[in-house]
Amino acid sequence: MNREQLRHWYNGYSWTGGSTRLYNPFSLLSALNSGEVQNYWIETGTPAFLAKFLVEKNFIEPEAEEISQVRLVSFDPLNLDPIGLLFQTGYLTVTGRDDLDPQIYFLDYPNSEVRQSLRTLLLRNVTTEDNFDTRARANRMTKALLADDVDKFFEHLNGLYAGVPYDLWNRDGEFVFHTVFYLALELVGVPVQVEVHTKLGRADAVVQLPDAIYVFEFKYDQSANSALKQIAKNGYLDTYADDARRKIAVGARFSSAKRRVADWPMEAGE
Repeated sequence: MNREQLRHWYNGYSWTGGSTRLYNPFSLLSALNSGEVQNYWIETGTPAFLAKFLVEKNFIEPEAEEISQVRLVSFDPLNLDPIGLLFQTGYLTVTGRDDLDPQIYFLDYPNSEVRQSLRTLLLRNVTTEDNFDTRARANRMTKALLADDVDKFFEHLNGLYAGVPYDLWNRDGEFVFHTVFYLALELVGVPVQVEVHTKLGRADAVVQLPDAIYVFEFKYDQSANSALKQIAKNGYLDTYADDARRKIAVGARFSSAKRRVADWPMEAGE
């Protein structure tokens, strides 16, 4: 444990436009007391209604927001604003102000601990918290990709989908499909990008690992082979042509009837 680790995990709170930053005292003291850098924020009893509210609003990725001061400080209990609520509960902090209009604030997660905590809570609320350890399953997904075992990766992902309550599927199944995939990888620190723009289109997801780049294209109740063809037709792998890492295109079909990824043909790129 060193100073840089402590800063990365627990520093970052600011109300002055980012010029002065504060550490989370509870987490910092807990780390110093135990001698371990880990997530202590999640022990502070975040209200369950917050994550449930965000899921109901289909609001999953709040980082790098740009909002006005009025929106930041307003609070209407009958019409809650997700961004304002996240700021007031400490999940977002001020990182700067607009040069032209100082009443426009830039917000982001204050540190890694808070980012991880919110994603854990969101994933638990999309799936069933008591059903299994979502972080452990997400970690197994990552290990499967690192081992080039895409079949095992989707097996673990389908395990997460199995824990999603039926009412969420009925409300917006495609949203759940994409959200669980993204949150599970983000939770364990896998560099996943979504809706990556290229010269001819937009790839659904790109996962970059030390020795491989995976480009995923998803189809909801449509052909997985058509997803694979779309990757080739639009040249989604061409962006990484100069990269020495292996490149793998994956087309994935999600079945709304079975509520799982049903098939996932793959092709190796050049």
